[in-house]
Amino acid sequence: MNNWESLTIRDNFIFSKVMETNPDLCRKIIEVILDIKIDHIEYLEREQTLQTRLDSKGIRLDVYVKDGSRSFNLEMQLTDSKSLGKRMRYYQGLIDMDRIGKGQFYDQLGESYVIFICTFDHFKRGLHKYTFRESCLEENGLLLGDGTTKVILNATAIGDDVNDALKGFLDYVASGKIEHPLAEEVDNNVERVKLAKEWRLEYMTFEMLLRERERQGEERGRAEGKAEGKAEGKAEGKAEGIVLATLGNLKNLMQNLNLTLEQAMDALKIPIEERGQYADKLSR
Repeated sequence: MNNWESLTIRDNFIFSKVMETNPDLCRKIIEVILDIKIDHIEYLEREQTLQTRLDSKGIRLDVYVKDGSRSFNLEMQLTDSKSLGKRMRYYQGLIDMDRIGKGQFYDQLGESYVIFICTFDHFKRGLHKYTFRESCLEENGLLLGDGTTKVILNATAIGDDVNDALKGFLDYVASGKIEHPLAEEVDNNVERVKLAKEWRLEYMTFEMLLRERERQGEERGRAEGKAEGKAEGKAEGKAEGIVLATLGNLKNLMQNLNLTLEQAMDALKIPIEERGQYADKLSR
């Protein structure tokens, strides 16, 4: 994990704090991404019913807000993955389950937007913005009308295919450079968050917890390996201890810093080839 002073809007913790403590800025960013007008927003992640449902699946959303019947989920994504689309599908399903209560009809579901702000070009087409809605393959332009929209943003694009405000925001996400008033406003809020002693303490305390768990895991592994009395036993014991410590770190990241499992694995720099075993153990 990076030190506090080096954190930017790309960091999940900073991004979430900026968006959840400045509703006007959050509203502006959603507006420039979707080219729509929003009267006001309400923060849905503060509702206990949502937290219970999402926690039961091991999911915490970065930013989850509503405007009347419309709901919006924004996620900061630093690592590309073939399963990106399926993650959006999963998030969409969770949001739908949260937005409709028992005894309600499906037609009471409002419009829903899942937005991934990526520091990479997932589709390698060079666009800033990829927007997806359910449509008919046989009849061009015929929409299903389910009210869902998924948007994948590419902060690395360089063309003029989006409005200036969105381009300025994405350039800021990608490089930190400030060439638009919206980017300047975001940067000012990043600095505001980083000046808050309680949030710095929250972040740094968790970093210390991670290091302590890693140390305990290594010590346990050495002890178990020593008990075996063999070199292979030592290696196996140490490996098991590291796995247990890593599982504890992943759980703490998801619970205390509101990270998804994939984001938590990114933070711990877990190799791609090892992620399946952790996902499997945590799902049991």
